[in-house]
Amino acid sequence: MIAVLLATLAVGAVSAVSPVTPVEPYLVALTATTSYHPLPLGIAAALGQTGPKVAMFLAARGVIRSPRLNQWLAKRTATRTTVDGRPQPGRVRRAVSSIAARLPQGVRVRLKVWYDWVAREHRRLYEPAFLVPTLFASAVVGIPPLLVTTVLAGGTKMRAVVFAVVCFVGRSIRFAALAMMPGLFLN
Repeated sequence: MIAVLLATLAVGAVSAVSPVTPVEPYLVALTATTSYHPLPLGIAAALGQTGPKVAMFLAARGVIRSPRLNQWLAKRTATRTTVDGRPQPGRVRRAVSSIAARLPQGVRVRLKVWYDWVAREHRRLYEPAFLVPTLFASAVVGIPPLLVTTVLAGGTKMRAVVFAVVCFVGRSIRFAALAMMPGLFLN
């Protein structure tokens, strides 16, 4: 049983970083063809996935908070002052302005309304009251994808322990439920 749990943990860890090797079919096949209890297998798979996800969370936190990245972004988006004192937008803003200038006025107004809405709602994503349930739903259901939620959470003030616990509990529920499915249909 220990070898099977370690193998399940390893498959979970690989599936956390490689989307082409999902752990779900492995769990279903394992519980359908053997007599191992599904709960420890689901917990082992969740533990295997949580470790790499925490590493991604911490890596995203380091990259997102990197002074070098922030300087690079500021340089490309900030407005600069030219020699004659006139403001000149950065490359990204110039490109967006160039594209927007070619659009009809009605489309530009609609895009502005949409942009303002996205900017306003984007701030809500960083509130812990919104992020923890989103992370939990992502871990259990998979929508939004856990990889996206992991990177997003890395850019917030969420503590790594909170991330790890929410991710582990959500993944345990998901994988234990999936591992129990063959028993419901085969017995």
